[in-house]
Amino acid sequence: MTDYETRKRELGVIDFSDMVTNAARILEEKPAVLGAIMDEVDCVIVDEFQDTNPIQFTFLWALARRAKRALIVGDTKQAIMGFQGADPRLTVALTQQFETSPLDRNWRSDPRIMDFVNALGPCLFGDDYTALAAQNAAGHDTALEVIELANKRGARSGGKPQHFIADRLLSLLTDDQVTIVDRHSKALRGLEPRDVAILCPTHNHCASYAAALRALGLPVRVAEGGWWQSKIVQAACFALRFAVDPADNHAAICTATLGPGATPLAEALGALARNGRIETPELAALQGLWPDSLATPVDRLVHQVIQVAGLRDWCDWLDDPAQMRADLLRFEAEAAAFMEAHRDMREASGFYGQSANVFLGWLENKVGLKGEDLRPNPAGAEADGIEIVTWHASKGREWPVVVVCGLDHKLDPRAGTFSTKFPGFDDLDHVIEEATLAYAPDFAAPEATARFLHELYPESEETARRLLYVALTRARDRLIIEWPQDDDKVEPPLPITARRLLNDVCGIKLQGNQITVGSANFPSRMTICDKEIPASFDTEGSVCLASSNREPRFAIEKRAVGSLVLVVSPSQAVATARPLPRQIETRAIAAGVRLSGSDLAQATDKGTAVHEALRILLSRPDLRDRVGQHCRVSDAEVQLLEQQAQALRQTLAELGYTRLHIEQPIELELADGGRQSIIVDLIAEGTDGFMIVDHKSGPVADHAARFESYWPQLAAYIDAVEFKAGKAVRSAAVFWTETGELTLGQVLCGTNERSNLTTPDWGMR
Repeated sequence: MTDYETRKRELGVIDFSDMVTNAARILEEKPAVLGAIMDEVDCVIVDEFQDTNPIQFTFLWALARRAKRALIVGDTKQAIMGFQGADPRLTVALTQQFETSPLDRNWRSDPRIMDFVNALGPCLFGDDYTALAAQNAAGHDTALEVIELANKRGARSGGKPQHFIADRLLSLLTDDQVTIVDRHSKALRGLEPRDVAILCPTHNHCASYAAALRALGLPVRVAEGGWWQSKIVQAACFALRFAVDPADNHAAICTATLGPGATPLAEALGALARNGRIETPELAALQGLWPDSLATPVDRLVHQVIQVAGLRDWCDWLDDPAQMRADLLRFEAEAAAFMEAHRDMREASGFYGQSANVFLGWLENKVGLKGEDLRPNPAGAEADGIEIVTWHASKGREWPVVVVCGLDHKLDPRAGTFSTKFPGFDDLDHVIEEATLAYAPDFAAPEATARFLHELYPESEETARRLLYVALTRARDRLIIEWPQDDDKVEPPLPITARRLLNDVCGIKLQGNQITVGSANFPSRMTICDKEIPASFDTEGSVCLASSNREPRFAIEKRAVGSLVLVVSPSQAVATARPLPRQIETRAIAAGVRLSGSDLAQATDKGTAVHEALRILLSRPDLRDRVGQHCRVSDAEVQLLEQQAQALRQTLAELGYTRLHIEQPIELELADGGRQSIIVDLIAEGTDGFMIVDHKSGPVADHAARFESYWPQLAAYIDAVEFKAGKAVRSAAVFWTETGELTLGQVLCGTNERSNLTTPDWGMR
């Protein structure tokens, strides 16, 4: 660890933990910084507090203890991020030292699911468990279901757990006519694949269940590993290598055999031996990029390589075309990220320069990091496939139907892992000072390793209880539990599994068509599986075609690409369909101010300082004494800016606009599904509408002409405000800070009706 810290200092870099630690140190060592922050904060809210590790807590606590009000929300039953250093005892310490309001209602799950969970709660968490009263009405379909497996997961013959789960979901989606209550419309509708989630303990489990679902033709959404080895990504890598070095015979062979042409390997090797080169349309097109490829930026070169090699069209001939396209899009995005990465950060990792080969080395190193080799979701957040996620990743999520799998997975403590130890949390101001770093070694002698791991078993079992609770509380309408065979272990140490917790700790029993927990019985649908693989997986008679003989996997209609619509920010708008006000007037309302401090040499710096000063003086005039230091302006300039803020407020009030929204953020959905975010300097609200005010610094000679030049920007603001607020904008103005003058115009009548629009015109396409 010392060497690691030394190396970071030598390179002048920090990691994420340093960011948090350094921020906490600044707040502790520089009270003025903490004071300046807290003077502008009315309330500190910390959500998901149970996932906070003590280093993060040191930073957050410095803010919370100084705040006028603080609200901390957390659930120790969902504290499952111990691998990130989170310690649930921290949450317990807070609840013991401060007033708490336990949550006793559930707005997610069917009452029958919550009754079952509430029966398990005291068994898993003892007296600390607070029962949650379901607020939704009970559904008309089955709420609890158990699929009891006949084979152990490791059985060499017969059906695997994933086969039976896939078979059951196929039945639910095609035969059973299951209905659910739509979350948004609250109306009954048929069950769709996107309504179902499978929760697994590990990513390897996720991949096996995804494969089983795909074998039955069911759409799947899963964060699988293996992006780097994806066929399309490997083809793109070799094509890129060949484009910058046509003499690279290895890249030529791989491009020819792995790429769209699918040249047989023997044929490619023979051509290379006879002629010294391989002749294919793809290689000829790629060679045409050389030698310009040596000077072309990598992100642009990647795009050219994909285009001339026909890789994007080739995706449609491969298995799972949507996934292949998503993999290829990520490859392009990685090239852009490489170009945008700071040179020092790349060089700190040992990658010098911006050539294609450096990019490929950088990328290969990146995907070797944990979590970086996951394949992107091809359909976005609202995909239509069955979603498969890990227990950890399911936290905070919910689905109508949830299948909890892998209850037989061992959750024992593991050797070779680090953990942070804290002797106590009585003194919340000094939590981090007594911390120590612990390591569980992995010895060649198993009995030696077992001695170190023995003391970690209680903590691992507590984590397992919380993981199980998280998994069982994700379902809205139906909870399906995959029930594995007993592991038959009788000698200690017994493995920690969710099945053992349910069986040994909660005393759960499966009898007939009900689940029994203690004295409580819960009606459920029971499925007892055979040992043989389900009939739905019978592939007899099916024909597997080689990729070269396949028709495109999707029906694709070739169409010309229409003209693209450019969307720019309002400040860059140059035209608008909204008419310019017929009458534009300018009135002096205060003395002008022209910043002259040496710290503000650039015009942009001066403009930023003026905007920030007006924001504070309009919204928090009580912080006037901090404006000078914060904005790097003199006391005399602060006084002038204060007068401008007061005059602006008074003038707007006289015009009938008494309520001010300062630096109001607005986010709008565009017609293409994208989002545009803007911040309006000042929105003044009156009884019958709004007035838009934009601050402008710098000299102004002709107010009307300058106002007209800014009109497209003001029009874009008007469109956005009217669309979001549902009330007309009556006036628009520019406040010239250097002269203390306000130029305003009345928005023409008849242009404010926007009820027929789904997105604002924006006036800036």
